[in-house]
Amino acid sequence: MTETKHTASMDEEEYAKMAKLDDSMWWFCALHRIILLTLRRFLPKRASVVLDAGCGLGGLLKFLSQQEPDLCLQGVELYEPAAHIAASRSGRPVTCGSIHRLPFETGTFDAVICTNVFEQKGVDPKQAASEVFRCLRPQGVFIISESANEWLKSYHDRRLGAARRFKKQELTSILRDAGFEVKYSTYWNTILFPLVALRRKVFSSPETESDVMSYHRPVTLFFNAVMAAERAWLRAGGTFPFGVAIMAVGVKSGES
Repeated sequence: MTETKHTASMDEEEYAKMAKLDDSMWWFCALHRIILLTLRRFLPKRASVVLDAGCGLGGLLKFLSQQEPDLCLQGVELYEPAAHIAASRSGRPVTCGSIHRLPFETGTFDAVICTNVFEQKGVDPKQAASEVFRCLRPQGVFIISESANEWLKSYHDRRLGAARRFKKQELTSILRDAGFEVKYSTYWNTILFPLVALRRKVFSSPETESDVMSYHRPVTLFFNAVMAAERAWLRAGGTFPFGVAIMAVGVKSGES
């Protein structure tokens, strides 16, 4: 899965479909809740300035605004129409700009969040990580979630404009090379990994659409329960050795 992003290569029909599901599909709900859990763990100060870099249609911004209203949240999004929608949905300021050249002063943010941006076509992960580093204050926190395992690349990635998937070591190396001290990393969406692998690599065809869709209520309830169990394990300090996605947290070392 991937967060709602837009790139020039993304299928426009897919983009419209994702816009309708951004608030309700189990995957987006799981991603948003894991980001919130991680943010609360590594950024205890509630009145912090936080950027959602590559915020898409603003689903995460909206969710965080509801859950943590004291955060000073804002977004940046390359695709201008999506930036306007994100601002309207979340009630937070959203700037149109590139992850390669963030339109903010050095040391602006206490935290930056990035979900499924580094994997997109046209994005240079090393350059993007360096820009995030620049925009963070000393001791600032970078939370990133990306798709895992290159061998899982499939129809789903093609429809969503994703050019790459990462190993955990590969993603954490990108953060370290940019200057971050990696405080935490784990795979996630682990319990459903066998189902995803079968769906992507065995029971697919060239005409298969992405896995972004409405699911029947019993299926949604099951997936939600599975992801709640994973969050409970992560909340207790556990990690997963494999999964469909990767979460990592980097801190910008330096004096406060």
